[in-house]
Amino acid sequence: MTDYHLVCNRCENGFLLEEIRNIDYLLKISGDIDEQDINTLVSRIRSIEGFSAAFELDPAQLKSREKLIF
Repeated sequence: MTDYHLVCNRCENGFLLEEIRNIDYLLKISGDIDEQDINTLVSRIRSIEGFSAAFELDPAQLKSREKLIF
């Protein structure tokens, strides 16, 4: 089972994750998903008209990663 959560990085008080201010939305994926599935998903998102970028972030490298726990 895989869970997907689309999270807006911008809010009334600023940003959820200050260190990635240039990112508007985050897609948090948890559960049973492998690297190939992630790569396929990123490629499909990149192919959608209107998206300027899509890439994988390693939460362990984010200073404010504790804000992503929900």
